[in-house]
Amino acid sequence: MNFRFYWTQLYNKWRSIKIPLRKKFYVGQDLDGNTFWEFENKNMPSRPRRIVQLRNRTQAYIDYKLPPQWNQWLRYVRHDPPTIEELQNEELRLATLKQRILEADARWKSIPLKTKSNIKDDVPISNLNNAFIGDFKISDSKEPNAFEDRTLDPSLKNKAENQLRSQPNSNEFRHEVWSQKPLKRQ
Repeated sequence: MNFRFYWTQLYNKWRSIKIPLRKKFYVGQDLDGNTFWEFENKNMPSRPRRIVQLRNRTQAYIDYKLPPQWNQWLRYVRHDPPTIEELQNEELRLATLKQRILEADARWKSIPLKTKSNIKDDVPISNLNNAFIGDFKISDSKEPNAFEDRTLDPSLKNKAENQLRSQPNSNEFRHEVWSQKPLKRQ
């Protein structure tokens, strides 16, 4: 490590000491070298004001993404400022998470898709009579609500078809006006 690093650490320790004549106090820094400061808030003396000074002062505050731990400290969600070890552990956790996501995506891409061998991609939809879609089979029936289910037993299939037939057609359906009856006092 060089002399400048030690000088910066010593200077930051000196700036973090809260003496009465000092207006601004050093609190810490993140892994990118941005420094975080506290100073007295004259409008609310019990709550000090917190700010960040970016390392690259020409960069806009909007374009820069602060670590979540420092963002929590700036917004008074967190009382104590984060440590360098905590920030390093968070970076390691995020890198591990990204690696696991890439591995999971590779596993999902290696699994072949289950397709029906009897349906070809070049067959138009009008020629897909008796084709399977999910667990249902499209039938040639003239009735629009008819279906053949491979998983349901016949009694459940008949019950489902009867429910579909008993529902009113959208052209025949009339909305009824509903109003709540007044409650009786007890």
